[in-house]
Amino acid sequence: MNMQGHRSYAKIIVDISAEAVDRAFTYEIPMELKESLAPGSRVRIPFGTSDREKTGYVTEICSDPGFDPEKIKPITGILKDSLSAEDEMMDLALFMSRRYGSTLNAALKAALPVKRSYRKNRRRTDPVERINELSGNMPKTDIKLNPEQEAAYQGILSDDRDCLLYGVTGSGKTMVYIRLIEEAIRSGKRAIVLIPEISLTYQTIRQLSAYFSDRISVFHSRLSEGERYEQYLRAKNGEVDLVVG
Repeated sequence: MNMQGHRSYAKIIVDISAEAVDRAFTYEIPMELKESLAPGSRVRIPFGTSDREKTGYVTEICSDPGFDPEKIKPITGILKDSLSAEDEMMDLALFMSRRYGSTLNAALKAALPVKRSYRKNRRRTDPVERINELSGNMPKTDIKLNPEQEAAYQGILSDDRDCLLYGVTGSGKTMVYIRLIEEAIRSGKRAIVLIPEISLTYQTIRQLSAYFSDRISVFHSRLSEGERYEQYLRAKNGEVDLVVG
């Protein structure tokens, strides 16, 4: 009896890296896993000629594998252990794919740094260091908020919702941001500062470096692939408290 019509398959990337995203492998979904498997599921799979067990992530479920089903290995099981940083990136990519209508692979490529053929370049200067070497750090001044700034600062701290801080240019919003970042770091968190255009990177890094020294990382489109990956590793390894993007 031919049961091929009842079979289903999963496209799976092995580990999470830019290299893995470039190639998905097809595995058969065992009957007992069909109800619980979905794109984004973290699974155990036999990999390679030695069938060494590896971790993979489901990117797609399909009924037609596109080649001989008899050559396809089954998924071993679904992992339900605690989340790692890589799992959180998968969650982010899933959100992006659902929200913006892209494929999961495309979202993963956008969310993950390029690692292919990466080598540490000892001659390469960290982008934050380069800005500070060219300009010197701005002098750090004690942050003394005026009553309006203090009210905004306290209001944001006490509100669990997303907040919009409104003020014209030069009204002192940056000092409120710095105080909020300092409070986040004191409580064991880290922070992201997003600026509206790449031309503001220079002055933003100069100002923030005065308060957060070398615990800053920067991401923007003019960095090389190697520089972007270095910045990603610094953030992933906990070497920075603040990321500017």
